[in-house]
Amino acid sequence: MKFRPDIEGLRAIAVGLVVLSHLEVTGFKGGFVGVDIFFVISGYLITGLITSEFDKKELAHPGEGWVSLRTFYFRRVKRIIPVSFFVIIVTTATSFILLNSIRAKTVLNDAIWSALFSANIHFIRIATDYFRQGAATSPLQHYWSLAVEEQFYLVIPALFILAINVRRVKIARISPSWGLRIKSLFSAIVITSFIWSIFSTANTPASAYFSSFSRAWELGVGALLAVWTHQSTFKLRKVSGEILELIGLGLIGFSTIAYSSNTNFPGYAALAPVLGSSLLIFCGSEGSGFITRVLGTKILTGLGRVSYSVYLWHWPMIILLSATHPHILKTIEGKFFFVIVTLLISYASFKLVEQPIRQIPIPEKWRREKYRPTKLKILTTIATIAAILTVGVLVTNTIHTQNSPRPSQPITSTPSRSVPPTALSKGSYTQVLDKWSQKILASTFVATVKGITPSFEVTQGYDTWRNPDCTHQSTIFGVAEIKNLAICKEGSGTNIALFIGNSHARMLQRAVTQPFVKSGWTIYSFFMPWCMIPNLNGIDHKFDKVYDCNLYHNDLKILLAEIKPKAVIVSERLFPTMSFSSAGKVYAANTNESVFWSLYQQELSEIKRSTSSLIVLGVTPELPKPISECVDAQSNLDLMCQANGAAISETVTRQSNATRGAGATFIDSRDWLCYKAVACPAIIDNTMVYKDLDHTSFPIESKLSLLFYAFLKKHSVI
Repeated sequence: MKFRPDIEGLRAIAVGLVVLSHLEVTGFKGGFVGVDIFFVISGYLITGLITSEFDKKELAHPGEGWVSLRTFYFRRVKRIIPVSFFVIIVTTATSFILLNSIRAKTVLNDAIWSALFSANIHFIRIATDYFRQGAATSPLQHYWSLAVEEQFYLVIPALFILAINVRRVKIARISPSWGLRIKSLFSAIVITSFIWSIFSTANTPASAYFSSFSRAWELGVGALLAVWTHQSTFKLRKVSGEILELIGLGLIGFSTIAYSSNTNFPGYAALAPVLGSSLLIFCGSEGSGFITRVLGTKILTGLGRVSYSVYLWHWPMIILLSATHPHILKTIEGKFFFVIVTLLISYASFKLVEQPIRQIPIPEKWRREKYRPTKLKILTTIATIAAILTVGVLVTNTIHTQNSPRPSQPITSTPSRSVPPTALSKGSYTQVLDKWSQKILASTFVATVKGITPSFEVTQGYDTWRNPDCTHQSTIFGVAEIKNLAICKEGSGTNIALFIGNSHARMLQRAVTQPFVKSGWTIYSFFMPWCMIPNLNGIDHKFDKVYDCNLYHNDLKILLAEIKPKAVIVSERLFPTMSFSSAGKVYAANTNESVFWSLYQQELSEIKRSTSSLIVLGVTPELPKPISECVDAQSNLDLMCQANGAAISETVTRQSNATRGAGATFIDSRDWLCYKAVACPAIIDNTMVYKDLDHTSFPIESKLSLLFYAFLKKHSVI
């Protein structure tokens, strides 16, 4: 297959779009489509190389053409592995120098998945895990696209060998040519994958974005184009070619400008960059139009040659620089300087790592080897099994992810250092709150995590969902078993309390249950991730979920009727602007707040009829970034890493009004976590407040229990 300078130039365009998008340069929000351009290019070039090799051998030995798998994979190893592994090693080592130990260990885990070319599977699981949404962005996250390509490289030769050796298949007594068999096979892959991409993007966009199965059609389009242009004698007129080039460039430009992180992608949206890049590749193979000549200029081809290195280096550099000097990438000068440094580092790795290894020659005997019929049958069988297994693993993983709207029961070890229960406080709620507020004020200037109790590492070791004080049961009182449903009973008194909510209740379980247990009550906890008091099913594209909460609400009614609680406490994260369905009707995102709050008050009123006292804990302020990003390798805490209590004022007001409208008592969480309901520090009283972006940590619960006990005493609940 002859060298195509225009394709090198197209590579330059693709990597440029990706870098500018990641740098958040105005006008390039949709620059992530550069990855889709890479997919089409890879499908075209790899399949073109295989097709050319087979065709030459088929012409020399009609009916006996073959493809050397050793030659193919030797080329891939030389091209892909050296620099990719080098970047992984450097990034991981640098992470242990610049980042805190918790985040560095996470990067190490990401590195293992990336080195095994399974990063996309790894990041699918993270993207669809509710409790990982607050995690810091990985400097190796971009390896998902490399994993997709490598999985494609595993399947394509196998499928090619399978297609060219299925010679006994006859349609109307005519045996299709090898070219027709391959086109038919790739067409089936493209159609099937595209349909799946549309379906999965609409239902689980986060997993669809990383999935090889929903991206296969993009590589398949490039593969089809390679086979078709190799065998076609069709020639474009110059004017027609230049018009098609303009259309192709226009489609890429449109997707770059019009798309953003809010675009459901890939799905239908990926058609624009895929078709655009396909048109440019096709026109470049047919002639020399104006755009083809521009793409083939020395500047673009030079950048295209180092595009692989640029792609690998730019993302970890952005993430690590953002962690240590975030202000640099917020200025035009800083972004320009970053691009220059990235190009220099990429060129150095290209010359010193990538190029020398690519120059290693392929053994001549591999080029000349010819498979005997017996060996060919064995290879065909192995190729078929490999293709089936690879596709099977990808499909199974995708289906498993989509059929698991909540993560399965997490099994995490309890850290060795336990947080001892705190003695109940004395004094009025006002007195206790005033003393605590002074501690919050003093904590707003704490700039280190050294000396906090427990340590930062131990605090991060506690699982967001599993409280070590609580024994989980799968069923209770006939309640149906639900995945990740947490049911817990503490205490043995005659007075009964019930604590309900989602993960934001789970994070406060110790704070809420301690006062009741120490006051001689029995308290049940009943939690479900995401599910809220309004009886609705959430359609959450951010967390890639469709939450069915009907069972939770049905079981809650059973529990209320069975235990007849004297007090009910509610704590939850609320999603009033999210798309949801209720009573068979779907409400679009950002159009349903009035409906949401009406349902919220209605459900609270229903619960209030089942208890003497209903207490609602207000929503929790969120940090500007995950707590793991707020601490550097020297244990320094970013003072800007404080939650803004004022940012949730509107939600708190609506929640408070609905609560009081239902005859319940409301607690503004900002009274416990913020000074004057505005400044909400990451550390209070020498204890880390947050576990991630918005969940409070396990150690802070014992201190918050003092406040809750005083509050309960004030309102004569206990």
